[in-house]
Amino acid sequence: MNKPFPLDSNTSMLAHTNWRRALENALSLRGSVHALSAEHQVLAKRLLRGEIPFEHAGHVDWYKIGRVDIDWSGPQREHQEWRAQLNRHYQILQLTWFYCVTGDESFATMAKDQILDWIAAHPTESFSMSPSDNTLNLALRVGNSCSPGWAGCLEYLKASPAFDEGTLATINGSICAQLNYLVEHLAPIGNWRIAQGDCLYFCGRLLKPTEETAQWIEIGVGVINDAASNQILDDGAHCERNPHYHIWMTAVLLNYWLLSSNESSCEIQIEESTIRKMLHYACESCGPDELESGLHDTHQTAHADMEKTAPFPVTPRMDSTDLLSAFSSAIGTDFKEQLRLDAFFPDAGQAFVRSGWQKDASYVAFDATNWGGSHCHLSRNGFELFSHGQRMIRDMGIFSYEISEPMIAYGKSTPAHNTVNLNGWNQGFSNPQNTWFAAGHNRALISSEYSGGYWSGTYRWSFDTGIGEGLNALHHRTLYWHKKRFLLIIDTIHRQPKTIPETEPIFLESNFQLEQCELEIDHEQRKARARFEQSKLAVHLVHAPENTRLLEYRGSKDPERGWQPTSNGIQPAPMLSFRIDPVSEHDIDIVTVLVPSGKTPSPELTSRFWHPQPNRTSALDLTWSDGSEDRLEWTNRCDEDLGKSSLGAIHAPFAHKFQPINSPPELFGMKGGQCCPGAIISLL
Repeated sequence: MNKPFPLDSNTSMLAHTNWRRALENALSLRGSVHALSAEHQVLAKRLLRGEIPFEHAGHVDWYKIGRVDIDWSGPQREHQEWRAQLNRHYQILQLTWFYCVTGDESFATMAKDQILDWIAAHPTESFSMSPSDNTLNLALRVGNSCSPGWAGCLEYLKASPAFDEGTLATINGSICAQLNYLVEHLAPIGNWRIAQGDCLYFCGRLLKPTEETAQWIEIGVGVINDAASNQILDDGAHCERNPHYHIWMTAVLLNYWLLSSNESSCEIQIEESTIRKMLHYACESCGPDELESGLHDTHQTAHADMEKTAPFPVTPRMDSTDLLSAFSSAIGTDFKEQLRLDAFFPDAGQAFVRSGWQKDASYVAFDATNWGGSHCHLSRNGFELFSHGQRMIRDMGIFSYEISEPMIAYGKSTPAHNTVNLNGWNQGFSNPQNTWFAAGHNRALISSEYSGGYWSGTYRWSFDTGIGEGLNALHHRTLYWHKKRFLLIIDTIHRQPKTIPETEPIFLESNFQLEQCELEIDHEQRKARARFEQSKLAVHLVHAPENTRLLEYRGSKDPERGWQPTSNGIQPAPMLSFRIDPVSEHDIDIVTVLVPSGKTPSPELTSRFWHPQPNRTSALDLTWSDGSEDRLEWTNRCDEDLGKSSLGAIHAPFAHKFQPINSPPELFGMKGGQCCPGAIISLL
């Protein structure tokens, strides 16, 4: 019999993980009257009643599946993620924790009965994948270094009399059958493949050595080594270009880098430089509140709210703070001190810029993502803003994984994001072009162009019903941030009409999805003010066609606009939209200034937009009520140096002159990779 045995003391890959530390701590607390909080006691009762949690879209639902004769097809809820979680057996880890901390056999018995019931429904002798299951579920159910599953929990549960020799033999037989199936059905790439390789190696190390375990280890080594070489981009981002999945993949590779650092015989070979690059992206892509950026299929709101609404005793997921702590401990220094405030990841196509690393810092994320597959959203040239302790402009991340739910399409759509669309249609898969980044001296600029047109088709995991009608257009966006003062957003939209003259009118939107706030719109002045609990955001539309209207959507169903996933389900949230209807020009310019502030209001602003060189350059003068002034000047689409300009002879496509109160002026030019005072500027 291939009976599990405790991990070798050299297997330090698990010492830093949340689940390992939680279970070891639970054992040390056994018998303590303070071990279980009131919330944990409620959770324990639900688990013993045969209820299990379903975590999705920012909240937790509970469904009773029972102890035996369980229907593993998941009829309780028509949702692919419910069926997945049901078959991943996350509840076994929670039951194991309660058993460790209390010694109460009822928790071990419930875990045993549910595992054996699953095995009875999926016979070992003829194991095959059921329609409600898949190989990613298998890798999480059986166990891996990030989520211990059956194999990891058995190390603790086998102390219970309920897990006798016969029970262990049955479970081990099923584990072997499932892993042998997995060997023949590995995914070709992506997070599934890494999770599967992790599972094979993890279980191969946990079980007694046999020819089978040797094969699992060998395949796991190959998959993990290959992933480190071929799934991690040169800038450190995982190939799916998604902050949420990147952090998971970083956790896996960090686990095995720690293992290989402590075991000279380990055949997994991951370079420290790879971990540094991955951790750099993992940390940079999180905001000052330590939550992931909302880019693409990120579960930002979900994890934040579920920690409040369902405080599970064990949360195996490791966030960037956990990873940073583990790596810093291994290298003997605080890795965060080596990180930059301004980071651009050209292979991912994303920029993350901040004023500092403290919790009250300001932060901007920009999405010029190169397509990374079905976990990406149609959101190029979108952005997020965090300031004064508040996420102000948000990318809401994933709304749903269930293809039959309408909000899956909305959450991935272009109109749901902080970017431009035509006709409310979606972007396509085309990668941005001419993307460049410059930062320094408390300034940052990113410029990017999406030229893939706009399409009427509905996007879920793909354009599964066709891409639909199209509009030939490009959107160029330049975002400039003078930290702690203002953001300037310059949008240029160039389109080719279907016919001349046009017979089908179209409209254009530029959307800003706000966090919950009071939103006031001054239509005459073309400005808006968002009032959050402790801060404010002023939005000034300083240049746009005359027929541009400022609109607020909050839970609109026609059109779908202004929604947010929360712990109470998907709820209305304010969206500010600039709408041009109809669009008559072929070239449209929109210039917006965003001014965040804390409890103290920001100075009042007046502006003048003008063209120093018509058809080539634009300029914006900002006059503030406190006496300070700004002039900003740029070339069309920031694609060539200004040369002779109103600010001097400038060898950069963008320049900013700031005149503080009672201080000398500051003049900077922004060029790819550079933020230069004086060196590329000759003053008149």
